[in-house]
Amino acid sequence: MDRTEQWTAALAVFYLATLALVYVLDEPRVWLLWAVGMVVVSGGVLIAFNRSTPVDDDGVAEQHSE
Repeated sequence: MDRTEQWTAALAVFYLATLALVYVLDEPRVWLLWAVGMVVVSGGVLIAFNRSTPVDDDGVAEQHSE
């Protein structure tokens, strides 16, 4: 398992654990906060991974031309 797969698995476990907690509490405000929180967490992880692995288009083009 590479780093992104490990983070994806951890995010899924976190998502399900917090979902179970919110389900037990069953309060509309908690559901709303949970939904907003999951969007923020998921978006943050996506942004972090997209910034940590930039693609260098010039380097790829130079390798193919050789």
